[in-house]
Amino acid sequence: EKWLLQGGAAMFDNIAHITGEGIKSYGAKPRDQWVLDWPGMVVLVVTAVFWTKQVTEAISDGTRAVGKYEERCTSDLMKIVDRVRGELTSLQRKTLGALVVMDVHA
Repeated sequence: EKWLLQGGAAMFDNIAHITGEGIKSYGAKPRDQWVLDWPGMVVLVVTAVFWTKQVTEAISDGTRAVGKYEERCTSDLMKIVDRVRGELTSLQRKTLGALVVMDVHA
């Protein structure tokens, strides 16, 4: 049906828009605060995009840069773990749980 296709297209456009806004705002505040402001899927996608960009840059810059980036990733992970230990909504806890899994395996 035409209405169903239009609904699907509108949802896709909205998700793309929200994800784009998440990308734009990623560096505006510390990551452990930023993750609480966005829907879970946006958090996971945007952090994956930035991880890919930043690890590519670190590899291009050499061994020392990769080591520094590893330290940064570990620090970011520990800040998220600290957030998980604090007060969160159920949805925030699920989002951060998924993010911890991604960070640990990145």
